[in-house]
Amino acid sequence: QTRVGWSQQIDIYGENFPDDASVKVGTYDLASVTVLDATHLQVVVPDNIPAGQYDVTVSGAGLLDGSAAAAFEVLPAETDTLFAYPDELWAGPKVPRQYENTQIGLVVRRVGGTSPIDNLSVDFYLGDPQAGGSAIGSGTVVSLPPSTYTSTTGVDWQPTVTGLQDLFAVVKVGGTEQFVISRTVNVLAAAQDVMPPTITAFTVDGQGNSDVSTQDVNIQISAQDDDGGVGVAAIYLMEFDWNPPLGQWILAQSSGWMEYQEPLTFTWSLHWFPGTKNLIAWAADYEGNITPIGTVRWINFIPPAISINQGQVQMFAYNLSAGQSFGAISTPAFGDPDLYFGDTNTWIAHSTNPGTQIDTISLTATHDDLYTLAVYGWETSRYGLSISPSLRGPTGEDVEKPAGSQITPPNVPADTAPVTQGLPAYVPSYPVYLPLVIH
Repeated sequence: QTRVGWSQQIDIYGENFPDDASVKVGTYDLASVTVLDATHLQVVVPDNIPAGQYDVTVSGAGLLDGSAAAAFEVLPAETDTLFAYPDELWAGPKVPRQYENTQIGLVVRRVGGTSPIDNLSVDFYLGDPQAGGSAIGSGTVVSLPPSTYTSTTGVDWQPTVTGLQDLFAVVKVGGTEQFVISRTVNVLAAAQDVMPPTITAFTVDGQGNSDVSTQDVNIQISAQDDDGGVGVAAIYLMEFDWNPPLGQWILAQSSGWMEYQEPLTFTWSLHWFPGTKNLIAWAADYEGNITPIGTVRWINFIPPAISINQGQVQMFAYNLSAGQSFGAISTPAFGDPDLYFGDTNTWIAHSTNPGTQIDTISLTATHDDLYTLAVYGWETSRYGLSISPSLRGPTGEDVEKPAGSQITPPNVPADTAPVTQGLPAYVPSYPVYLPLVIH
């Protein structure tokens, strides 16, 4: 998804993509298509496509077209849209088990709007309510402000059978149905050990929250089970990108369950979008118990050369204390990328020099806050970005451009984790040893 007036980079996955692949969104040919391999394309949707839902079509010389119906949506510039993701229809904090009490809920997301929604409810069902599904209960969202997301209150649920169960959520505002979403969860058998493990350490390139310049980073995670527990079995990692047009964290990729060793060390290739990313880790034990709340590390991915499209915004988060200095310099190779800097409430500085003139921001934080550096593509550009407390650059012309309203609200909530508890169940596997008989 994106909104009118916003350029957006997207990934397309499939099979047998040719080296000369071209892509259409509806009837609009996309000029920027990168073929990573026969299963993965990276494309740029420009900022001038009207609102609507569009088929996405991939073509190649001598091949039949491949198309995904209604796969991309452009929302109006002034929109008020509710939606949810299936994997955020959650069950927890404990893993669902037969005859044991747990709770279910749904993360409801909103794009746009002008005032809070105060009368939002979600009805939960076991099975499709249109096909005889049984009602479980109703959760509420006390208040859902514009361009944000939150979870409903938890609804008690006691599964009576094990195995795969289909949960449905019917989202209503003022009693009027808005949409329905569903998810399949795995109900486990009862177990003696029902306490989940805990993440005790989580670093990215040996650090916590930090800037990284390479796509491949080294991740190290340690976890421990409760006293008397069955032991830590696996780790699950999710990577989220901040999506400025939607004002939402968007799942970029996930690891699946990885077998645990103490500590678990591995190389992770970041999703290709520059900007602030949230990495979240969970642990599971051999009884299938999963950490109810993931451990979060946020990083800024700043590659040496960054491409940005006209109308696109890239955001980087910085936690500054009062009196702390901050400096940023953008050096364009071509195009015209501009810099904006703000706290959680408003933009407080900008540098909008024309063309390939260097843009710079240098200031001292007046209060403790999570600040945001935003790069806006006034034109399609390629640039380098340097961050340092002592950076000072040339003043330049700093011409006025009507881009500031395009990138509000200014803050990236890097220290607020994406609300997700919809992890796949961890089903432990055990080796079976058979006797070797030689005749």
